[in-house]
Amino acid sequence: MEEIFYFTPKIGDFPMNYLASEDAARLKANVDRAKKGETFTFMDTIKTGDKTLYWQNMYSPIYNNRQKVIGVFCFVLDVTEQRLHELEIQRMAYEDVLTRVHNRRYIELAFEECLTRKEEQITVIISDLDKFKEANDTFGHATGDKILIEFGDILTKIMPESAVIARLGGDEFAVLLPEVSENQAEFLIKLVQAEMTVKDMGVTASLGAYTDSYQSHKTFVDFCAMADKKMYENKSQKG
Repeated sequence: MEEIFYFTPKIGDFPMNYLASEDAARLKANVDRAKKGETFTFMDTIKTGDKTLYWQNMYSPIYNNRQKVIGVFCFVLDVTEQRLHELEIQRMAYEDVLTRVHNRRYIELAFEECLTRKEEQITVIISDLDKFKEANDTFGHATGDKILIEFGDILTKIMPESAVIARLGGDEFAVLLPEVSENQAEFLIKLVQAEMTVKDMGVTASLGAYTDSYQSHKTFVDFCAMADKKMYENKSQKG
């Protein structure tokens, strides 16, 4: 316990004394549940110091010879290493390896969740980088990769926390914005373009937004097609 909680345990002390308040409340609720005669397994997440631990806890009531509950048995299995491995696999399945933003599969799932939540305003922004191919061919793939990473960082910096940012492939990125209006999306687009001007990345970005409701029955592909159309309209206006 000392290695886990950074405290020296005392005989007769309660484990709850070493837990964060929310963790202690969860433990108490589980103990109370077992006291009512229920045997169950609970996957728990414990915060301690700078670490997050994952425990699989089994709770079972202890009976006396009159079948009265006199205590609770709790068996704790530390599955932190296994859980971290699972989370890493999950991250890799939904993350673009180069830019560390999400990938197409993740943003498609997030879009489906917007439909499930019946959101009245769903906005998708599509973007690609102007003259990216020329920069990539002239200066090499390392420079091209750096540009893609930096653009992903700009989107992450500008977009709200609720946004889902994904690289669809090549230099094409998409942003899913739940409950964001078209006007708000246009403002975000201007911020992205202004940031690129400040960064002086050697390329510019064309972006287009499309907003609709879950009631439109449009798919993610439909939203992307409409945003893509707007993006090319904006691109043509640049000359």
